[in-house]
Amino acid sequence: MNERELQALKGAFGLADVSDPAELRTTIEKRLAGMNALDRAALNIDIGRRIAEIEAHAASSTYSPATWSLLATAAFSLLLAGVLVFAAFQIRASLTLRVAFALFAVLSFLVAWRATARVVYRWANNRDM
Repeated sequence: MNERELQALKGAFGLADVSDPAELRTTIEKRLAGMNALDRAALNIDIGRRIAEIEAHAASSTYSPATWSLLATAAFSLLLAGVLVFAAFQIRASLTLRVAFALFAVLSFLVAWRATARVVYRWANNRDM
């Protein structure tokens, strides 16, 4: 039995506080012995649903970068946007190059804005990582 199945069984039986595997196994066996076939079928459906939910919320599908890295990204992107804006207005180059610098400056500013917004959301909702 893997960790996801164990977590689903604990949730289905309401045994989230039990950490000893032997105690968990005996408790589950006792409860299964007192169930009829219809209750067991409903329990299997519930366990399958819980396993599907756990797999849907696996760490790989909900990865979020650490707060410090978001702040570093925001600072770097803001600095880059400033340099690009300065370059777009101060260099003597073709209009195409200056417009490209300005567009990259806007994109860099949006990256900084998004990273900052994620950090503010985390702090406002006490979800600091």
